[in-house]
Parts: sequence; structure tokens; C-alpha cells
Amino acid sequence: MRPDVMFLDISMPGPTGIGVLKELCRSDPTLPAIMVTVNTDVAVVQDCLREGAFAHVPNPFDLQYVEHMAARAIQTRPGGRTA
Repeated sequence: MRPDVMFLDISMPGPTGIGVLKELCRSDPTLPAIMVTVNTDVAVVQDCLREGAFAHVPNPFDLQYVEHMAARAIQTRPGGRTA
């Protein structure tokens, strides 16, 4: 089963979140990715968005904000529901 949205940690162990994001965008550009990070470096966040992330969520995060971003990502992807 295919997920509706992917959450990736920018600083996850092993391959970087940005590396996984790049591969995800190549293999399935319609699957929205939301990056989660404690990193406050604007350049890192901009790099994620430039590489195809739908959005970023700062960690620690507000669950309502995460739910809102996930809903928006699903609504705006090709073939997604519209509000």
C-alpha cells in the first residue's frame, strides 16, 4: 500500500533526509514529503524545499500543525482531494 504523505527527518541516521528526499522525488514525484527537523538553519530548510519537499515542520512540533500540513499535502498533490 502506498502512503499518502511521507515524513522525513532531515538529520536521520544513515542516509540523510535530503538524500532520501531526492530519491523519493525521482521515484515518485507525486508523493508529498514533509521534512521534520530541529535544525533552525534557514539554508537547510530552503534546500529541502528546493529539492522537492512539500513543507517542513520544526521539531518539537504541534500535532495540529502536523495534521494540517499532512492534509494540505494530500489535497494539493496531483490526484489529491481538493478542499
